[in-house]
Amino acid sequence: MMKKTLIYALSAAFIAPQASADTLATYRYENRPLLIFAPDRQSRNYKLQTEALMIREANIRERDMAVIMITGSHEQPAIMPGPPAPNVSAADLRQAHGVDSDQFAVILIGKDGGEKGRWREAVSPDEIFAMIDAMPMRQREMRK
Repeated sequence: MMKKTLIYALSAAFIAPQASADTLATYRYENRPLLIFAPDRQSRNYKLQTEALMIREANIRERDMAVIMITGSHEQPAIMPGPPAPNVSAADLRQAHGVDSDQFAVILIGKDGGEKGRWREAVSPDEIFAMIDAMPMRQREMRK
């Protein structure tokens, strides 16, 4: 029951479509976007990735992450717990990050706006967290 409620909650917050030169500018220096691209919500990798992340919400918040789930090319992206969603469409995000509508990809963006990691199949949250924890900006955050 909790799992279904969380999935509903994750799907309830949507990003409104609008073209943008810098699709994730609203996150810069505040959050680390983790983009999850999938052909649809039934994709095996999509299910594995979102389920693995749902149970790690505290770790996601601790690292100032915003998990943005992009399925298809016409659906609006959904956001996992984090800051308000940027005003951008799935098509804009796909184009900006070079991911076709039939592909699965996970892309980690740093607070500086640069791409830090890219995976073509579901990735362990621990691998993502370790990558973030090794970043100089995150090292400074942990010392504070």
